Amino acid sequence: MLNLNLRHLRCFIEVMVTGSMISAADNLGRTQPSISRAIKELENQLQKELFISVQGHLRPTSHSISLLPKAQSILKSFEVFWDDAKNDKSEETEKTKIAGMPAFTASFLPHLVSIYSDKYRETAFDISTLHWQNIVETMATGQYHYGFSEAAADTSFVNSTNFELPTLIALAKDDPLATEDVIIPRQLQMRKIVLQPRRHLHGQLIHEALRSSGEGIEIASEVTTYQSALPFVRAGKICACCDAMTVQGYLLNNAQQNNLIFKKFIPEIYLPSLFMRTKGASLSEPAEYFIEYVLSCIKAIISNPTEKLDCQRYLTTQV
Repeated sequence: MLNLNLRHLRCFIEVMVTGSMISAADNLGRTQPSISRAIKELENQLQKELFISVQGHLRPTSHSISLLPKAQSILKSFEVFWDDAKNDKSEETEKTKIAGMPAFTASFLPHLVSIYSDKYRETAFDISTLHWQNIVETMATGQYHYGFSEAAADTSFVNSTNFELPTLIALAKDDPLATEDVIIPRQLQMRKIVLQPRRHLHGQLIHEALRSSGEGIEIASEVTTYQSALPFVRAGKICACCDAMTVQGYLLNNAQQNNLIFKKFIPEIYLPSLFMRTKGASLSEPAEYFIEYVLSCIKAIISNPTEKLDCQRYLTTQV
């Protein structure tokens, strides 16, 4: 029987995000030995190696890469539960229910919620991460007020705003290509690249673009979410194709990390996306303002996808 707690999850997630036991200890207010001990206990419980040391640098194993989004989801669920349990007014506050694909809900949206909630404390949000097809289905049945997903064939049951998210290339900061203004397929020859599988629309678009280029590019692996590939990019092992939403989530939530750089990709590849609202949904004025805030931020990152978003700026002008 597993004997794990939230301490193990937090330590594991922080080491994955920062790539360092020392940085994880600083961020969590713990000592480096306590972080190491928690990771060792987790490895013993799982009977899996989660990290290896290569030339003095910590490298995540493939098992830890697959566990990261699951661990983040578990921790997020507990934090939501705990916030609700502590809030005596939770039953009185109408929650704005939002569903989205991982690039939207894992990092980007929670950051905006945190900033907005500091100003409007009476607002409450219920955020769920779903596959894009499930988002469309649940929106159709009215389970959520809002949803963000890849473009859907039928949007007659919702009011929607269309976006096209640019594709960027994620590189280690010391990569020789980091000095280039844009990246083209020829520059990726002899490199290992990670992207989504063809069952994802973004994966289809990138696979087709690389095939059409005629360049011999090695696809090292395919990932369901780009977030799980970024630790390998940070280690200098691979480069990755990412959508602008994933990039912004990383930039917003890794303020102390400056070891990744994101470059525009030519040919330009855009991921058709939708921000959907259930028809007839009636919400409070602060909730409506929040959606205006989110839409303004999405437009801003599309206009300038490689720069960290100034979230406070759009809060000030919209609310």
